[in-house]
Amino acid sequence: MTGHTAASAVAAIVLVLGALALSASHAIAQAPAVSSEITDTLKRMEQSVSKLEGISAEFIQHKKLAAFQDVVELKGRIYMKRPDKLAWHVDEPIRYSILITGQIVRQWDEETGQTREMAVSSNPMLGAALNQMTAWFTGKYLSLLEDYEVKLLKRSPIRLQFIPKKSQGMGKAIKSVTIELQEDEKYLREIVIDEAGGDNSTLIFTRTSLKPPEDLRVFEVDALVR
Repeated sequence: MTGHTAASAVAAIVLVLGALALSASHAIAQAPAVSSEITDTLKRMEQSVSKLEGISAEFIQHKKLAAFQDVVELKGRIYMKRPDKLAWHVDEPIRYSILITGQIVRQWDEETGQTREMAVSSNPMLGAALNQMTAWFTGKYLSLLEDYEVKLLKRSPIRLQFIPKKSQGMGKAIKSVTIELQEDEKYLREIVIDEAGGDNSTLIFTRTSLKPPEDLRVFEVDALVR
């Protein structure tokens, strides 16, 4: 596996979610009736996550490309600290990081040893991606009802499937996003993104701590270069 392939796998989630958010921002649709059970479930989930000041977790990502037999496996860590810090670190098989602080995004990879910095204000696609990522990772689930039809697949643990509305352009990029909560319903256990082209990404979160990281250097580029 090349560093480029692995880096592309982790970046794919950012790009797909960005495409969803960008297409959603240009589409207006009348929302169909949503069952009270789904609405109540989303409210309960949102209230639980809204109490968190941050999270620290490890993850395993499996990226399956429709054109190939191999599945790319990545292992890493994710950190979030309110109001505006998010760090995504891939540790195996390469080292690759995406660091978000406010309106600035920094991308670093071990293969080149270089850091790329991007301002959200100069990149609408990037801004849309961050908005969508914020919704998934900080539990703003009710807002997603504007852009998705939601199905309750399982009640214990809660498993929900978000399907882009047919009237919106995002359906050309994505088939569905499925999330499953931990048993205590306090945070995500798994996210599955099924793309329209046949690719699939699965993120499984483990060793989740429902508080910000103690070492805030995880949000800094300098700590990566060692």
